[in-house]
Amino acid sequence: MPSAETFTGRGPGGHRLAGRENVHIADLTGQPFILTTAGCRPLITGAARQAGARLEVAHEAGGQSAILEMVAAGLGVSIVPTLGLPAELGAAVTRPLEPRLTRTLALAVPSPAECGPAVRAFLDLAGPAPGAHAHL
Repeated sequence: MPSAETFTGRGPGGHRLAGRENVHIADLTGQPFILTTAGCRPLITGAARQAGARLEVAHEAGGQSAILEMVAAGLGVSIVPTLGLPAELGAAVTRPLEPRLTRTLALAVPSPAECGPAVRAFLDLAGPAPGAHAHL
């Protein structure tokens, strides 16, 4: 059941880009950037390259919560996935990116019939994604 997840630009509340409705990835050039060491790193660096941005990596962190705390502390700006963003942003702001950056997430199980009750309940709750195909 694939699902698209979007990424957002993240910066401290007083940052010059915080007042914009959207942030173009190229606008991040010359800003201290906090880059993830996790799996979405190639997606972020590739999108920056395509947008003509030169990311000035000031810090690296593996966990999204660490990146969010570093941004809130004013150590730089970042691009983060929306999945797992806290409802309360604290001293930081989140802005949609231009161009839009997405990745596809999927959930795979051998067969719903072979799954335990908790997994089946989760699958029922998640429901099929648009365009999803079952491969048995």
